[in-house]
Amino acid sequence: MLRSTMETTTRRKAFSLSEFARLCGKHRSWAYRQAREGRIKTVTGFGTQLVPAHEIDRILGSDSQSNGDSTHA
Repeated sequence: MLRSTMETTTRRKAFSLSEFARLCGKHRSWAYRQAREGRIKTVTGFGTQLVPAHEIDRILGSDSQSNGDSTHA
């Protein structure tokens, strides 16, 4: 499933915050909180906030890398 998600993000240029939350398996309020606190970069225009596909790739890529790391400082 992660592979199909990654392929989808490379075709589209941006996603709504609700779509971003769904891709990450989280509630949409989580996505809005991430944007408000500056943890994700968004593009604002025409009355909506969008998450660029490259930002989703960055987030999902760091999640998959950190999931395999069993050593924490």
